[in-house]
Amino acid sequence: MGWNKGVYEKRVVTGTVAAGTYTESYELYLKSNATFKSGWDVTGAITQTGNNTIVGNMKITGHQEMVVPASGYGLKIHSHLNTGEWANEFKGEFTATSGTMDGIAAHYHMAGSGTGVMRSIIGVAYLDSGKTLSGTAGTGSWISGVLGSATVEGVINGTAVTVTGTYGGLGACSGTLTACKYMSGVWADTSQATKAPSAGEIQCLLLSHSTGCTIGQAIYIVGPTYITNFLTLESAAGFATAGSTVAGTPNVKLKCKFASTTFYLQGYDS
Repeated sequence: MGWNKGVYEKRVVTGTVAAGTYTESYELYLKSNATFKSGWDVTGAITQTGNNTIVGNMKITGHQEMVVPASGYGLKIHSHLNTGEWANEFKGEFTATSGTMDGIAAHYHMAGSGTGVMRSIIGVAYLDSGKTLSGTAGTGSWISGVLGSATVEGVINGTAVTVTGTYGGLGACSGTLTACKYMSGVWADTSQATKAPSAGEIQCLLLSHSTGCTIGQAIYIVGPTYITNFLTLESAAGFATAGSTVAGTPNVKLKCKFASTTFYLQGYDS
């Protein structure tokens, strides 16, 4: 292993040396602009200051903590792979019999008042200009900003067990809630798409279950007692057509399709 003068080792002594009751350990410190020139392994603690470059492979066994200054990147990883499947891989095993394990936990606080935008995790997948994504196999012709999946190969046995590929929810929201535009557990938005494909489907939400077991329903609602409306349409436009305002007659029509046949769901004024 080779390094430059930006790296030094610190001896840490705990206990009383004169009495012979002490332990000693060593910590590796990285100063500004330290460069590692080959693969290296570290067991224990690392303290780093400044900007450092690692060329090759790094393996750390133990706890690693990064404190970021008021500006700049905390951890920036670039991968330019042309073989294999993994760019950056995180793995873990939950060996306890109770409790909670978060594979990747991102906790960020909007600690200032203002009009800013904060997103704890953002995932964006790009198809670069001039490049073509083609193919007929759905699993091989795919681009997604975020993929969530839960796989069960063991035993499920409990009436309170929940398995979900993706979970989105609102927290306690115990602050002062004066006014907002929306509050939602999940937001599906396609308003940034300026073009639609000439062949194929485009939609805000896609539900699919074409193979495998028979499932109970496409949508399941828990706790309808605490939900005021099943559906709210902001305006009568597009697929929603306003009708009569006379009680007992169709008040709104929702345009739907069954295969290639168009039909309407009618709503009645109470």
